[in-house]
Amino acid sequence: MNTPSEALDLEDMYRRAVGLHQAGDCAGAASLYEHLLGMVPEAGPVYYNLGLARYELELYREAAEAFHRAVELNREDVDSWYNLGLALKQCHEFSQAEEAYLQALALHPEDAEVLYNLACCYKDSDQVSRAMEVYEHLIELKPDHVSGLNNLAYLKHLRGHFEEARKLYGRVLELRPGHPSARHMFGALSGDNPRSAPREYVRDLFDQYSDNFEQHLVLDLGYDLPLKMRAVFDRFDGRRSHYELALDLGCGTGLAGMAFQGVCSRLDGIDLSEKMIEMARGKGIYQHLHVGDIVEYLRSVDVCYDLFLAADVLIYMGALEEFFQVLADRARPGGLFLFSTEYLEKGGWQLQPSGRYAYHPEYIREVSEQTGWTVACREEVPTRKERDQWIRGNVFGLIREG
Repeated sequence: MNTPSEALDLEDMYRRAVGLHQAGDCAGAASLYEHLLGMVPEAGPVYYNLGLARYELELYREAAEAFHRAVELNREDVDSWYNLGLALKQCHEFSQAEEAYLQALALHPEDAEVLYNLACCYKDSDQVSRAMEVYEHLIELKPDHVSGLNNLAYLKHLRGHFEEARKLYGRVLELRPGHPSARHMFGALSGDNPRSAPREYVRDLFDQYSDNFEQHLVLDLGYDLPLKMRAVFDRFDGRRSHYELALDLGCGTGLAGMAFQGVCSRLDGIDLSEKMIEMARGKGIYQHLHVGDIVEYLRSVDVCYDLFLAADVLIYMGALEEFFQVLADRARPGGLFLFSTEYLEKGGWQLQPSGRYAYHPEYIREVSEQTGWTVACREEVPTRKERDQWIRGNVFGLIREG
């Protein structure tokens, strides 16, 4: 048992730890919390605060350990259960995170944020039906929950319930008129044809799914478009044996870069999503990586490339005249632009209910000629699976004139 003097010392240390925490010094606070727990190992609130500090330091597994100890000491603490769920989800321990959220809901059945995060956990672990059920319950309790409405709309769209999704996106826009993904998807499901997808929509889409992007695309959907593009490249008679400088447009996590290793002396990449760029950097195949808009970037540099790659990039572009012209301005004479599109039966280009743009080959030919490119090859390829059906597409190879 601590003496009165020791108790005062502990209280002072706790106040200093909380002060550091509130000032943003999470590392200093965590160190003091740990020191305190060495002297008072049964102090549940200190474990809780330690968990918060570690979470803010992105030490998610260590945070989960602290929150787990907090709930062992007080199983009625809703906040500790909730934050345990958050930390476990960050560790991709979805089933354990779900259990923590359910424990929190047993104590507070109508807590909107716990319900929302439980639904997100189900969504991110591909338990779509359960996720929709919880989102629907959340919206019954809190009809103006924008993130819940938007995520439910996304899942309805994923399941092919387009009209229900459209109405939900419309509700999001009533509450938040500038919401990028709701605006884009409401337009897509309403037959609109804007000149491009909102930059914020594309960035947020890929930031959100960067952690399991390759798992979902490659393993779950059988995605191999970069390899199909490489096969078209290898069959193309007009290709060079080697390229000096290549730019992977919308490089994502680096799947196209991996497929085209060895064809160039230097490979650079650009993407709107900072999280995607971080994953691409981890592959160690790019000499330079840039976060930003492709057109703005190319207008800001003096570098000229002799190979451009764009796998599943034009599907977020819409009208292509400006894009093709900027690429032409930064292409060396005889340079190659290899890219994929989704196929449009008639018309030039159209935003599809999927939220992606599709193109008729004749439109590609016309824009190419207008901007100094020549269509040197085109092959039909299936691009991706959607609701167990392959999406028709094309791979084009354009040569820069001059």
